[in-house]
Amino acid sequence: MEHRGGHGRRPRGGDYHDRKRNRGPPPSSRLDEVEDIEKRLGSLIVRVGDKATNTLQANLEALTGILERDFSKHSEGILTTIMSCVTELPMKNAIYGALSGLLNAKNYDIGSSIVKTCFEHLTKYLEQGEWLKAKLTVRFFGELVNANVILPTTLIILYDNLLSVLSESPIKQDRADCYVWIVMSSLPWVARGICDRNPHDFMRIVSVLDKYMQKRKETYDLSSLEVISVYKENPAYEQKEMLFVLWDQISALKDQDWEINTLVQPFTFFENILGGAQQHDLPVLEVPKETPTMTYPLPRIVFQLYDGDYPELAKSYTYPITRYLLHEIISETIHIYEVNRKECIKYLVNVQYGFNNDVFVQSPPKPDEEDKKKAATEGDKMEEDKEDGTWKCRLQEAIIEEIFAYIFRLPEPQFKQVYYTSLMAELCKAAPDTFPLSLGRATKTIYDRLNTMDVECVHRFYDWFAMHLSNFGFIWNWSDWSAQLEEDKASPKYVFIREGLEKLIKLSYYERVKGTLPEDFLPMIPPAAPGIDFKYQTPGPDEGLNNLVSTLVQKIRAKASSDDIQEILNAYVPMNGAELDEKATTSLKFDIVMQCVLMVGSKSFSHSLNVIERYLAILQKHAATAEDKITAIEIVASCWKHNTQFLGILLDKLLNYRIVDPTSIIAWIFGDLSKTADRAYKLEILQNTLNKVISRVDLVQIKVDSAKKDDATPEHIRSLESTLSVVYREQKEVFLAVFEKFVTVLTEKIVECDSNGIEVTNDWSYKWIAGLFIAVGRLYRKQIAGSLVTIESIVFSEEVHPNVLELFEKIKGLITDRNKEMIYQLL
Repeated sequence: MEHRGGHGRRPRGGDYHDRKRNRGPPPSSRLDEVEDIEKRLGSLIVRVGDKATNTLQANLEALTGILERDFSKHSEGILTTIMSCVTELPMKNAIYGALSGLLNAKNYDIGSSIVKTCFEHLTKYLEQGEWLKAKLTVRFFGELVNANVILPTTLIILYDNLLSVLSESPIKQDRADCYVWIVMSSLPWVARGICDRNPHDFMRIVSVLDKYMQKRKETYDLSSLEVISVYKENPAYEQKEMLFVLWDQISALKDQDWEINTLVQPFTFFENILGGAQQHDLPVLEVPKETPTMTYPLPRIVFQLYDGDYPELAKSYTYPITRYLLHEIISETIHIYEVNRKECIKYLVNVQYGFNNDVFVQSPPKPDEEDKKKAATEGDKMEEDKEDGTWKCRLQEAIIEEIFAYIFRLPEPQFKQVYYTSLMAELCKAAPDTFPLSLGRATKTIYDRLNTMDVECVHRFYDWFAMHLSNFGFIWNWSDWSAQLEEDKASPKYVFIREGLEKLIKLSYYERVKGTLPEDFLPMIPPAAPGIDFKYQTPGPDEGLNNLVSTLVQKIRAKASSDDIQEILNAYVPMNGAELDEKATTSLKFDIVMQCVLMVGSKSFSHSLNVIERYLAILQKHAATAEDKITAIEIVASCWKHNTQFLGILLDKLLNYRIVDPTSIIAWIFGDLSKTADRAYKLEILQNTLNKVISRVDLVQIKVDSAKKDDATPEHIRSLESTLSVVYREQKEVFLAVFEKFVTVLTEKIVECDSNGIEVTNDWSYKWIAGLFIAVGRLYRKQIAGSLVTIESIVFSEEVHPNVLELFEKIKGLITDRNKEMIYQLL
């Protein structure tokens, strides 16, 4: 009988201990548990195959069981991780293909989810112009064919969808190249499997690619590729464009019956399991239409460093395709992990596990100090490993070569140079017995070829070299380069040493660098630590001038007002005042006050900026005209001629303060360019000035776009558009001025060489100026493209010297060839 009252009554929810014992974990705890499981699953997926061990097969089978069991609860996390691995771990693409095949064999729905997710991501990557991710995803579809997740016919249809762009009439060259590259780059990984199972359709795709490449060779202006070639004259190997290289490699692979025996292919472990699985279809891929904002990869020129090991293969890049695939994966890894160089180093070392061991030469035993020195200076060739004639490499050399390929990539590196420099330094620290030796050999090779290298690449090389030495105690065997001290002082080798030493001093301090140099190198650095060259440091015969300078320096240090400083200037009468007109007197006073301001602020950058800001009104007043602005630049350049870093920073700030303008800086740069074209600071200041002009246009354009997006008033939009028109016109005028100056200086140098009986192409000064011309045109090709007709009609008329016109045609070719509209009747 149930009691309904008194002490026998049971509370509705049970007692406290019952409630505590029976209830589940709180929602936040369950969420943390789910996240923890997904993290562990993600970690297992990411780490599988990190090392080449005999347990890879067992690890894949075990991981398949875990993922299949948890997929229903954690499908989103698993799929996201797999797709991230596909696009972020290119060295393990085949492993994730095999894993997907095993999952598909166990559970058809999981395989369907993987295929669907891949397709959705590929569509997104193509729409957003993420070409590297698109390329890696198409390569992964090839691995899905190998793992029997999709049929060869399905991949052929995907290829047809991608190559459908070739039927667009017309199509831009860079768009066609991009889609052909995506298809072509996936073929080596899957060609054998497709050819065995669907040879007819596969050879049809190969035929389409062949026709495209033949047509491209006929229509492409190969001479324009010289603009993006690292080496210009008598290169050690052919400066070959990468798409042509890849096609040559694939054509050679065709002759080998598409067989590549050097790749690790995990799907072969599971052929019995994978062979019984069901396959999946893909939807029709809708290739995104061309848009004005879509950009495509620029062509790349093959770069080699260790070509001396296999000179015949290197000359026209007839290596086996394994070399191409290895370097491509290294290149992809460097690109992907720019955000984390520690991870980058880890995965660069792991690249070897995607290839069979016989691809690589085993590193020699740890050398003693003499062996290290010899390897760095004489080279460390692998003659002992070449007896059978088969191509082999050392992994560290392949990595070093690709890092330098990025550093020297033209028109510009993918990322800032500090990334590649830090990557190289970390690799040397991580593997001190192998990387420094190979890097020393690479450095010597590049140095030996400097005289044929692109001017901008010479600058990048000394920049890297100085930063690298700063990571290793500034130690270098300078005596190996003593012979270069007798060379022409404008030769690239001599310039490299001089500019490299100047950069080292900027990164450290004068006495530190001086202490590392042999006696015969000391004339290449200033006799004293770089500092300000104050014109009025030593008193002259004009007592009034001496007193004025002393007073101004004291007043400026005491932070006197601008009015006080101006009053002191006004009261000054030069000793030879009767001989000077008003303009000359004003110019002298400007020189005095500017010198004094710079002197007081010379202690540091911040001191300089504070003093300039305090007396901004006086400086702006005295630099009112174009001539005065050039005078202001000349005063700063004179004061800081021994410290070009300080000079560049100050000119940048004077530009911000409107004391000088871009046109005046350009006029100053070109004023003595025929004598200073080999000085790196001139190019740096020119680039900084042009970047300032461009940034103003970009900033106003952003404001216009934002106003239109936010539905601003028509009056506000019209005002912004009017400002945009003004700054865009200023940008056009600046680039016109730059090219007009280049034409003038180049023409004068040609006339000078002709009058002295010198072949202009043998004159180093001319080569430096021409190299700067190419560098500027190449770097600012987008801005030039918008004003190309105007620049060509105003600056590069028929009256211009043919040598100068030829230089302009190279720049023009780089701009127009990529936008050239072609018709390919291939499909």
